[in-house]
Amino acid sequence: MPHYLDANQLAEEAYSLGLGEVVIFLERAAQYAAMVIAEQRGDVKIVENASNEPGFGGLCVGFGPARKGRKCPEDFAQYDPGSDWASGI
Repeated sequence: MPHYLDANQLAEEAYSLGLGEVVIFLERAAQYAAMVIAEQRGDVKIVENASNEPGFGGLCVGFGPARKGRKCPEDFAQYDPGSDWASGI
């Protein structure tokens, strides 16, 4: 039976092993995915580029509203319910 790691865990493991090129590749892949998601959705935009923050947020991309005043979409709010955007701050 396999043991699964998600993309964030892969980035953390690569970082801990000193595999900087792998971390950069995963960050670029996350950035590309975020760009496509934002383009397809239209209601979100990237406000902070992909980065790996071991021990903090892991492999993350910061999103925000595509237009000022837009509420955080429900599905995005579920991923990070403590964000200012999700909590309406």
